[in-house]
Amino acid sequence: MSARGSIVRGRVIAVTTLLTLAGAGSGATANTPGTWTDLFAYPKSGQSLEQQTRDRNECHNWAVTQSGFDPARPPADTKDSAAKKENYLRAEGACLEARNYTVR
Repeated sequence: MSARGSIVRGRVIAVTTLLTLAGAGSGATANTPGTWTDLFAYPKSGQSLEQQTRDRNECHNWAVTQSGFDPARPPADTKDSAAKKENYLRAEGACLEARNYTVR
C-alpha cells in the first residue's frame, strides 16, 4: 500500500471514529441503532481532520432540517422512516459533495 493510501484510509477511519464519539457524547452510543448515516465521505482537497468534523456536523444538521429525519433519533413510526432516511442521506451527501468530498 502506498503512503498516500495509508493517509487517506487513516483520515476516513479518524472521521468515522470522531463521528461515533461525537454521537456518544450526545447520549447516543456507537451501538445504538440508527445513529450511523451509511455515508462515507472522502476529502478531495486535503481537508484537515478538524475541517472534516466541522463539515460533517454542519451537513448533518442541514440534512436533518431538510429531511425531518435525525438518524440519532429515528422515529417510532417505521412506515415513513425509510423514505425520510433516504431523503436525509441524499441531503447530507449533496452537502458534503458541495464541500468537495467524494461520497459513497
